[in-house]
Parts: sequence; C-alpha cells; structure tokens
Amino acid sequence: MKTPPSHYFSDVAFRGRVFGVTGAAHGIGESIVLALLEANAFVLLLDKDDRELDRVKRQLGDKATEIAEFAHVDVRNHQDLRSAIQRTVDRWGRLDGWVNNAMYNPGGSVEEEKYEHFVQAFEVNVFAGWNAIRDCLPLMKSSGGSIVNVSSIMTGQAVSRNAAYIASKAALDGLTRTLAVELAPLGIRVNSLAPGFIRTGKDSEKPIERAYNDILYRASQPWPFEGTPADVAGAALFLLSDLSSFITGSTLVVDGGLSVELPLLTDPVRANAAEQLLKLEHLKPGNR
Repeated sequence: MKTPPSHYFSDVAFRGRVFGVTGAAHGIGESIVLALLEANAFVLLLDKDDRELDRVKRQLGDKATEIAEFAHVDVRNHQDLRSAIQRTVDRWGRLDGWVNNAMYNPGGSVEEEKYEHFVQAFEVNVFAGWNAIRDCLPLMKSSGGSIVNVSSIMTGQAVSRNAAYIASKAALDGLTRTLAVELAPLGIRVNSLAPGFIRTGKDSEKPIERAYNDILYRASQPWPFEGTPADVAGAALFLLSDLSSFITGSTLVVDGGLSVELPLLTDPVRANAAEQLLKLEHLKPGNR
C-alpha cells in the first residue's frame, strides 16, 4: 500500500490553508481532497454528482462539516460556482489555492461527435476553470496563491476519436502558461498537471476488463506499476505547497514515463496484451 502523499509534508505545510477542488467526488479529484484534508487544510469540494459527493462526506465522518465545505455545483453554472467560492471565503476568510480538475470527454470521431458535446468539453475543461480563476483572484491578491489545472499527456499526442477532449485540454495548457505570466506580479502561481493512464474506476471493472487493463497499462509505460489517483494527488500537493514556490507556468507530467514513448494505442501493444490475457488461467471461459 502506498504512503498517502500528505505524509511527505510537515504538519504545518497546509495547516489552516483553504483550497478549492472541482470534480472533487471522483478519482483524482477525490484523492487530492483527501490528501489536503489529511495535511490539515480546509477544502471546498465542488461536484455535480450529489450521490458521490454525499459518499465522500460520509467517508469523512463526524468532522466532515468542520473541515470541508460541500457544494453540489455544475461548474458550467458560473453563478453557482461563484456562490460556492464566496461561501467558503465567508466561512474561513481566505483562499490559498485552487484545483481545476472537473473534466468532460465525449469521445467519438469527428463525424460522430455532436456539436453541443464539443462545446460542452470546452465549457467544462476550459471556461469553467477560467471563471474559477477570475473569481479566486480578488481573494488571492493580498497573500498570493497557487492554481493547478489538471490537463493530460494527450495534449502532446495525436489520439484519434478524442478531438474535443484533446483540443480543450490543449487550450487549458495555453491558459496555464498565459496566466502564469500575467499573475506572477500578484504572487499567484499557475501550473498544469498532466496525468497519464490513471486507474480511477478499477472497482467497477469486470474481472476480464481489469485483467486486460492491468496488462495493457503495464505494457504501455516504462514504469512497471499502474498509476493511481494518489500519485497525481502527491504531485498536486507539491504544486500547491511552498516547496514549489519558484515553479509557475510549468506542466508536471505524472505518467510513469508513458509520454516518453507512447505505444499504448499501437496494434503490437494491443496484440501483446490480448495474447497475455489468454494465458491467464483464471480468465478461461469457464472462469469468467
């Protein structure tokens, strides 16, 4: 079991600081939230999935409402987003950092993809982050802060059937670099995180899917272990902390070396994964 990323920071690194995280009730966002809370920060959790947000609240137990603020928000709704931020500041009197993690990927070819889905990808992946940053500015101007945009390694690769996602995440990277320059005089740092393949839905995978993905992921990257949300959370905490005080306008890649050579979607890798899958005894037809 991996050591929680918050354990690598001193007890005072995040104590009393306040952060906001979008897409906070799933996968990477949830892991960042839990790491921040374990590090003694206060956190605003924003997510449109009421059921999952309530699950996280129950998971935190009796102290949930003392250490966190929960906002059922679709990040495309700027008024709700702004209201959640204001409630947080009214409660704790400050805002030290923000993580734009909410994302939408409609998938599909350029012929299949609907116009409204392409627009929605930009609304969630770019416009919502831009709005959040604008609303955070007045609250960070006096003391500075750190903004982390969760992007993807796919912005530097050509992967078919993902035009909306890749184009919007590439726009988010451009926003990161531009705002890093613009906001530096205010003491506000802006960086991107670019995860590789991170297993966020492993528990919901069928046995045969899980085994295939285990093989496929390991065959696709130099580092022989799969990436987890905790791996990305550790990188996020670094960028939110004073340890990265001289880093802005950068993209921190968290992908086990995958982007150094990206063979994942090539036929030989898929064929190799499928061949190894057939050799797994427990996945014979009678055992599925």
